[in-house]
Amino acid sequence: MVSSIIQYGNEWTILLISIITLIVAKLLFTLYLGKRIYDKRKESGKIELDFRFAVFFFSLSFCIARIMFMYFDFFMTSFDPNLYYLSPNIIVWKLAILIAQSSIALLYFIVDLKVLKFKLKGIFAYIIMVITLIQVFYPVSSQAEFELVSTLGMIGQLLVIFVPLIFFYVGYKSPALRKTSYMVAIGILIFFIGGLILNGSIVSLIGSTVLAYFMSSILKIIGLLLFVYGSIKFVL
Repeated sequence: MVSSIIQYGNEWTILLISIITLIVAKLLFTLYLGKRIYDKRKESGKIELDFRFAVFFFSLSFCIARIMFMYFDFFMTSFDPNLYYLSPNIIVWKLAILIAQSSIALLYFIVDLKVLKFKLKGIFAYIIMVITLIQVFYPVSSQAEFELVSTLGMIGQLLVIFVPLIFFYVGYKSPALRKTSYMVAIGILIFFIGGLILNGSIVSLIGSTVLAYFMSSILKIIGLLLFVYGSIKFVL
């Protein structure tokens, strides 16, 4: 975890601008995807629970969750680990976790169902949801318990690595889908590398909270751009 930051100080302001930029980018990507889904609905008369919809839900959920995390980090705790587990701070954090992780589970389920023809039987989606529910309902009453629950969530994040592997596999097997499959895979990888940068140990290695957040925001924007564009072009 990053250390406490003086609220409204220079470092705090730079971090806030970085996060707001990321949120605006996510919102624009989400609106663009929503417009494409709406246009398709006008043609077919229905909204399909397909890969594009899963990406839309993922982008929207992460946008909402990022706003909640921003409020938690900047206005409720100022990055002070001693305040993370206190109520109502922990409630906001858990709700953000629930929203973000649920969208990852849905993405996994749709990829399994639509791309792999349910060969994985939804197992990864179920694992992520079980981990998420443990995080949400585990009674956190100390900083150590918060660290435990937060670390548990990293298991779900690491499982995301199988999504780009699936698309690399699809691209390898289907030359017609190769370009878009690889674009989706690379986009997901870049996005989640951007998220992992904010892990406390990695921030310590970088040596600067501001630099870590700046790098994270840039990587997430690039990753989401590739992910969203690839999902629009990806047609089975």
